[in-house]
Amino acid sequence: MEYSETYEYPSNSGGGGGNGGGSTSGSNTGGSADGCTIVSGVNQDRCQGYLYRPGDPSTGGPSGVVLPASFSVSDILEISPQTPVLHMEPNGWGVLGQPVNFWVDATTHRQDGTLLGQPVQIQFTPASVRWDFGDGNAWTTQSLGSSWAAQGLPELSDTATSHRYTERGQVTVTATVSYSAVVFIAGTSIPVTGYVAATSAGLTFELYEQSTVLVPNP
Repeated sequence: MEYSETYEYPSNSGGGGGNGGGSTSGSNTGGSADGCTIVSGVNQDRCQGYLYRPGDPSTGGPSGVVLPASFSVSDILEISPQTPVLHMEPNGWGVLGQPVNFWVDATTHRQDGTLLGQPVQIQFTPASVRWDFGDGNAWTTQSLGSSWAAQGLPELSDTATSHRYTERGQVTVTATVSYSAVVFIAGTSIPVTGYVAATSAGLTFELYEQSTVLVPNP
């Protein structure tokens, strides 16, 4: 389907209109060298330097919204993804030298907001997790992790998101999820360059030393 996409001359204090880019405002949809009507993008480079008003594919009319090819993370700072929820097992404690397993609840979801004066939805999709294990060790996985039972593993098994501690004491673990994002605005979708991070609340727990005690055989 062919439809028109309308550009407007940017306003400035210079001389006359035409290709000189004068103070003319309002859309120019003529077919001359000065014109900025685009049919299926064929003559788009004629209109460089003009303010883009994307056309409505159903009517051919301008929507009045200036849309970039992409957004940056800084553009959407006021619209945040949901905070991920961190889990661990054993629940609330760990044994030195034995795996402590962690996983995080983080799903693809949308959040409402406003950009460019327009209502938008931003879809956040988890891409990776940065695990801070509270003992100076940290690494990143693409896996969100899951419980031993969900993985069909016996308790105290090593997993992609487990950690073995070597010193007694109290530690606090956090998980930071990096999300890719897409903005849905004015009937179209626009990607966000970069990743949006959200950090879970910390899980604080004690680490204990395992010892063997011999008892008489009755």
